[in-house]
Amino acid sequence: MLVRSGLAAATPRLLRASLRLIDGIRRAERQYMRSVLRFEDVCVKTSVGPVRILLHRGSDARAPAWAFVHGFASRSEDWRPMVEHLLPLGLSILLIDLPGHGMSKLPEGRRLDADVLLPAACEALVWGMAALKNQRCVLLGNSLGGLVALRLASAPTKPVLLDPCIAALVLINPAGAPMQKAEYDALEARFLVNSRAEARTFVRNLYGSSKGLMGAFLSWGVHNHLNRKELKEMVELYRHEPAATPRMLGTLPPTLFIRGEADEFLPSTTLDYFKAHLAANRTEYLAPSKWGHTPFLNHGQYGQEVAARVIQWAHANEPLSLLPKRTREKGTKARRKLLQLLRLARSLAEADRGNKNTKLP
Repeated sequence: MLVRSGLAAATPRLLRASLRLIDGIRRAERQYMRSVLRFEDVCVKTSVGPVRILLHRGSDARAPAWAFVHGFASRSEDWRPMVEHLLPLGLSILLIDLPGHGMSKLPEGRRLDADVLLPAACEALVWGMAALKNQRCVLLGNSLGGLVALRLASAPTKPVLLDPCIAALVLINPAGAPMQKAEYDALEARFLVNSRAEARTFVRNLYGSSKGLMGAFLSWGVHNHLNRKELKEMVELYRHEPAATPRMLGTLPPTLFIRGEADEFLPSTTLDYFKAHLAANRTEYLAPSKWGHTPFLNHGQYGQEVAARVIQWAHANEPLSLLPKRTREKGTKARRKLLQLLRLARSLAEADRGNKNTKLP
């Protein structure tokens, strides 16, 4: 009894300690982005409140900037394992913290719905491109960020401010396909984390592992983070958000669509919907067998793998000029990094073909 009461008394202290540690890690990572990777940390005033962005100035303003929109309950620093392999190419890079995520606060009295997320992302993107002096961008989105990205890029819903600057689109396990009630229920259950055991499952699905001390700390943080009022409300609101329509999907620019076969969050039927309505002549599909919902989160091999496959696609679409000029100049650091990523991408493609052709037709 004394042991149980002692553990019960210690639990709040352990929770506060783990949250402080996780907060410290996140702040250290933000500082790493600024001081080591040389990102500028900027607060952009938008019509729906302040939005924080991380901005890296590349070597070629004539090449498109690469803008990244994270998913639900994520943040801009989560792209770091992938972005670190893109910086040597000389790319200009823009990372957006959506309202209520990362360093962007949700304005008082507002909800995390499309009326907040879309204007915030649009105005932050326009401001960032102006600061970078880039006229075009490659827009990348994951999960919820994929839905935001495709709405910003689609002709029927594209804001006038962004016309015609979005040159290409990369969607990594994007939300937006219609789902049956049972599928919504299952998705909602994954994000409405009500216990530490469910938090560990969430961390395992997201990061690929929940083992060890770091897994335990992450689980503590996830349990607290996902139980924030605005995020729980957003999960419930998503059920009523309109899906991406066939007309929206049919007007997207050249698109790389990535569906990780190990994705435990979105139902596999979402891929069928997107394949039925995305323009076949402008869309390439990849389905790596080991990639989960956010494969770039893995600080090991997957961050580099995602970078390699995306750059392989960008390089193959040479008429779009999606990469800086230095990647075509022999002997440059950018050229060497490009060739390294292309070699990795080819080996991954060969492994995919050996694993029952995971590249989709």
